[in-house]
Amino acid sequence: MSHRVLVIEDDPELGPLLSQELQGAGYRVRWAQTGVAGLTMIREDEPDVIVLDLGLPDLEGEEILRRVRATSEAAVLILTAAHEVQRKVAVLREGADDYLTKPFYFAELLARLEAILRRAEGGRKVRVGELELDRVKKHACFQGQPLDLSPREFEIAALLATRPGRVFSRQEITEALWGTHAPKSNAIDVHVAKLRAKLIDAGAIGYLRTVRGVGYALSKPR
Repeated sequence: MSHRVLVIEDDPELGPLLSQELQGAGYRVRWAQTGVAGLTMIREDEPDVIVLDLGLPDLEGEEILRRVRATSEAAVLILTAAHEVQRKVAVLREGADDYLTKPFYFAELLARLEAILRRAEGGRKVRVGELELDRVKKHACFQGQPLDLSPREFEIAALLATRPGRVFSRQEITEALWGTHAPKSNAIDVHVAKLRAKLIDAGAIGYLRTVRGVGYALSKPR
């Protein structure tokens, strides 16, 4: 599936040009000419990456960046005509993933987008054999087919997947999911049993192991 890109750029020539070029590179693109329209599109479409111009007519780019960081996991590439180092440093500290100074070559923008997305994918997706977990979208699939996991089942799978083959104790899993407010019950065993059943139904046989008296581990079977 192609990545979703939102271009927030008020220039009536640059905005459509960027959209056209990005579509030609295989991205799914939406264009917003104002900050308010851009924030609406973020809520509607949840883009993977936002190309954000700082010089918008209605909202400062820095304000949009702050709002994005408060509500979205999207990566952000800043476009700016400003050459002041302080402003560039400020947007990076506010949570921007990279910036590009105008004027620029489209090839460089494309390369920076690709690098940002590689870093984002590396941090958000975990693979164990043919099992893939997207920790941002809370989505799991096996051999490309989605798994219908409950939030707790997903959290357990995602935790075990951070260290394939390592045995996590019931206490470690309980504290990771509930912290100091953990229920005093066999809730972990119940969730793990349901997770194992769903993995087996999907064909992921042997991925989830029980180590008697110790805990659970997730790994690709030999």
